[in-house]
Amino acid sequence: MNAAFSFQRLASVARKEFLHIIRDPATLFFALFIPVLELFMLGYAIDTNVRNISTAVFDQLNNQDSEKLLRQFENSGDFRIVRQVYSEEALTEMIVAGKAKVGLWIRHEYSERLDAKKPTELLILIDGSESSVAGEALNVGNAIALRESLARVLQDQPLPVEARPRILFNPDTRSANFFIPGLMVVMCQMMAIMLSANAIVREKENGTLEQLFMTPVSASELILGKLIPYLVLTLSSFAPSCSL
Repeated sequence: MNAAFSFQRLASVARKEFLHIIRDPATLFFALFIPVLELFMLGYAIDTNVRNISTAVFDQLNNQDSEKLLRQFENSGDFRIVRQVYSEEALTEMIVAGKAKVGLWIRHEYSERLDAKKPTELLILIDGSESSVAGEALNVGNAIALRESLARVLQDQPLPVEARPRILFNPDTRSANFFIPGLMVVMCQMMAIMLSANAIVREKENGTLEQLFMTPVSASELILGKLIPYLVLTLSSFAPSCSL
């Protein structure tokens, strides 16, 4: 057997494998359809963007101040008020039962203390079982409270420092834009290796592997020749997804 690497022999093995792929509908199905299906399932089913957190409200005040505060929570896009409760026990029960991830408790002295220019409290109960949801609720809740505090202190005066963030490359902050490119690389690697291993096993089952051993093809040429067609096929199946 010639030990020198030959691109001609490699191309011959790859051409032979391409012909096997074309003649085998099952291989075409697994090489073209399954990777794209897994790409969409993993890429779009996994969403790390936290939006519309189910929120229960215990509003002891029920006036314009409390309505304005609750409107800020809803307008943020991170909170979705699902129920109004009328006791502390009911608010806690909503979170314990999993019907709400966040509970807002506006005490009856909220407006009175604000008018007297005294510190007041907004109790935010957060379900910490999901760390990403809890972290987002905590950060946005603190930001809304800080903004309301500044509005009260400045009395409609402009902020000394105003941040104007601009998000580049992914302005909608879609998690799929981050996951899918990485998944494409992993899926190409996995599918190419798996299908190549399956092709070598098929050679063994058909009894043609011994015939390949009798040819001047080296082990590296055989493996690469089996791998390249499936890698090209997997890449071609992902090509339409690159524009999404």
